[in-house]
Amino acid sequence: MPLPPGTVFTDAQKIGPGQFHLRGIVAGDLDGVAGFFREQLPERGFRLGRGDAEAHEQESPFTGHGYRGRWRVVKHPGDCPVVAVFVVLIREA
Repeated sequence: MPLPPGTVFTDAQKIGPGQFHLRGIVAGDLDGVAGFFREQLPERGFRLGRGDAEAHEQESPFTGHGYRGRWRVVKHPGDCPVVAVFVVLIREA
């Protein structure tokens, strides 16, 4: 699964057989980082499901290459507009 350049993982947990919960931060804005997932996942053979967008977060489910999951990008609170936080849940299909 492609990740935005400069991604730094802050937490990675195996929550069950073939199930992983990843959290990280990356420099960028909400639309730019979410746009990376919307563009790069399909280019790498993943299909996006129906997503959701609000003023402070964007998310979408995905499937492909034997996996399914959900990416979520959350705007950092306060005066830090150049950092987006994201949560990715990947589960083997």
